[in-house]
Amino acid sequence: MHQLSFTKIFWNFKIMSDISKVDLSIDVTSLACPLPLMKIKGAMAHTTSGRLVEVNGVLPSDLLYIEEWISRLGHDLTVIEKPNSKEFSLIIKKV
Repeated sequence: MHQLSFTKIFWNFKIMSDISKVDLSIDVTSLACPLPLMKIKGAMAHTTSGRLVEVNGVLPSDLLYIEEWISRLGHDLTVIEKPNSKEFSLIIKKV
């Protein structure tokens, strides 16, 4: 089984100060890979530059693939760890 190295994943995230102004929110809870990434791609395709997309219910096993796709496109990403939960929330700012 592959162990995720969260130290490796989180080092290049940019923390955004304007995350309270989310323009679009999507929920990927209970979706198996690659569906969370596909929903994120669809949401990003329908939003304009500078807009914020919130993604709720991201599992650690999906986080690496999502982070890789976002960094390849140059979008900004903030990861929010939910206390007492195995899921993360993401805030993505489209560039």
